[in-house]
Amino acid sequence: MMLGSGRGTRDASLIQWRSAAASGDRRAMLALGRLFVQGLGAPQDYVEAHKWLNLAASRGADAALKERDGLAAKMTAEQVATLITRRIRVASTRNLEP
Repeated sequence: MMLGSGRGTRDASLIQWRSAAASGDRRAMLALGRLFVQGLGAPQDYVEAHKWLNLAASRGADAALKERDGLAAKMTAEQVATLITRRIRVASTRNLEP
């Protein structure tokens, strides 16, 4: 799936990728991670990018693992803190360890 040149096409692609990622598609998760790293079709967001790259990596996408680690090295302390806070929040709603 690729983002089109028009705004409507980009929005539709983003919706499709989110849907596929929610269904466990690691390629869609990787695509979303890259989208948020680059700010293509959505605002650049390293925290959101890290989330999607981490999910893709946890499902066996080797490229996502390398990209996630590279991204982590670029993240500010504030971004890392936001990431940790989000993970704790998600874990607590699922009664899991962060």
